[in-house]
Amino acid sequence: MDQQTSRYYWASVKEINKPSEFVFPYYGLGQVQLKLGEIKNALSNFEKVLEVYPDNCETLKVLGHIHVQLGQTEKAQEFLRKAAKIDPRDAQAFLDLGELLISTDTGAALDAFKTARSLLKKGGEEVPIEVLNNIAVIHFEREELELALQNFKEALGDGIWLTFLEGKANTYEVDATSSLLQYKDMQIFHRLEEEGLSVELSRNKVTTLFNLARLLEQLHNTETASTLYRLILFKYPDYVDAYLRLAAIAKARNNLPLSIELVNEALTVNDKCPNALSMLGDLELKNDDWVKAKETFRAASEATDGKDSYATLSLGNWNYFAAIRNEKRNPKLEATHLEKAKELYTRVLVQHTANLYAANGAGVVLAEKGHFDVSKDLFTQVQEAASGSIFVQMPDVWINLAHVYFAQGNFALAVKMYQNCLQKFFYNTDSQILLYLARTHYEAEQWQDCKRTLLRAIHLAPSNYTLRFDAGVAMQKFSASTLQKTKRTVEEVRSTVDELENAVRLFSQLSAASNLHFNGFDEKKINTHVEYCKHLLEAAIVHREAAEREEQQNRQRLDLARQVALAEDARRKAEEQRKFQLERRKQEDELKRVRQQEEHFERVKHICF
Repeated sequence: MDQQTSRYYWASVKEINKPSEFVFPYYGLGQVQLKLGEIKNALSNFEKVLEVYPDNCETLKVLGHIHVQLGQTEKAQEFLRKAAKIDPRDAQAFLDLGELLISTDTGAALDAFKTARSLLKKGGEEVPIEVLNNIAVIHFEREELELALQNFKEALGDGIWLTFLEGKANTYEVDATSSLLQYKDMQIFHRLEEEGLSVELSRNKVTTLFNLARLLEQLHNTETASTLYRLILFKYPDYVDAYLRLAAIAKARNNLPLSIELVNEALTVNDKCPNALSMLGDLELKNDDWVKAKETFRAASEATDGKDSYATLSLGNWNYFAAIRNEKRNPKLEATHLEKAKELYTRVLVQHTANLYAANGAGVVLAEKGHFDVSKDLFTQVQEAASGSIFVQMPDVWINLAHVYFAQGNFALAVKMYQNCLQKFFYNTDSQILLYLARTHYEAEQWQDCKRTLLRAIHLAPSNYTLRFDAGVAMQKFSASTLQKTKRTVEEVRSTVDELENAVRLFSQLSAASNLHFNGFDEKKINTHVEYCKHLLEAAIVHREAAEREEQQNRQRLDLARQVALAEDARRKAEEQRKFQLERRKQEDELKRVRQQEEHFERVKHICF
């Protein structure tokens, strides 16, 4: 039918000597050519229409769409902006402009979408869910989370999600861990249906509901977020991204087996999904399953013919970790893996120059090779770029930057960077970063800070015997350094005795555990620490007794001096009092003498008269 219509329009066009005489056939022919995919021919015909009617909004909008398809975004923006300016009441022009700007200028895109929404509401038309979703997503990207939440809720309208958002389903709610463990259990939704509540979710709302769940994660409401992901899977069990988000939540809670199970569920839906394969590879890497991880990363790369940058990055990460995984490194093998990692990171950067993860990986390889200044500059640039987006969470780059400061001996900056990373990304609850921080304090000979940091880490990971051993070493180091000081206060010596008693107790516990093969430590090494700390403890007790004797003697001297001072003060006050009394008596006697003399004069005067 389109071919036949095209012939009719083409016949009409051929009869016209000048386009300006009658342009409508050109417009119709352009529309048909667009449907047939003849983009350049359509462009030519619509341009002829525009020559005659330069302010025709429909033609401007069509030309904008054509230039979008041709990849000429600036030209497309020019036409759409002109259309919106000519007819500021044309909601579609603003919608088209917003769609075009969303990837390059979110601020302008947001203004365009809001204008379109306002025009649609004024005209009594329903605002499409896609528009409200776009507005919400932009607010989300700009970290305006409350505005994002309002717009997501407006986009979704009434539905079962409000029951969860408003906490009206508390009788069915469970904590986040249980919710994840029961991710296949959809009884909550069946129970709600039995109570007469509608558990409907139309296909056009799935993406918006998913985005709302992502926002709830950002707001640290993972319980409700995980329930919404399960709702999506209840209605649409083929929605892979919901499985992957549940897997990410499980991973964040260090539940690797559950996370792997969830990713495998996603792969049963689509076994070629590169995101699922790459995530599975990461989990296998964390699980120390190197062979499986490598095969999974290769499968992810092959699934996209090597075009997926994440899969390439993952292979780069695999090679990096393969280079550093063993304590006893093979220099030749290490160099090979590092070079391969560098090659893979560089390949991604060639294709995507702004890929922060590839840049971070390249910085890590440079740091491993000892190029600290270059890697530091690279990490700093990545850190600054990542800080500009709420969707880019890169704690690794903060850790890597801290590692570089540590390697350069700049312990103060390393401590600050580790602490900022802990607070910003992990709410001060990551034992591994606390271990990095403790190591920095140790190298800076800040033994007490080192010990306090390790005790925090032990509180978070009580089964980690390495942390306990390190805490014992920190106590031992503090004690030895205190005993080596030429001048020590008695409080310092007492503190040293306490620390050594704790260290002996700690090392003795580790020695007993090593007998039972709990921790893999060398029993002889542990016993060496026990004996050394006992030796220090004996010396510390002697020093404490001497310090306490000296303190007692000093106290006695001070007491005697105080008593002498008090006696002298009392003698001085008594002498002052004696002088005062003497002076007062003298004044009283003088006063009495003067009074007697006056009385004598009075008597003599009366006798004379």
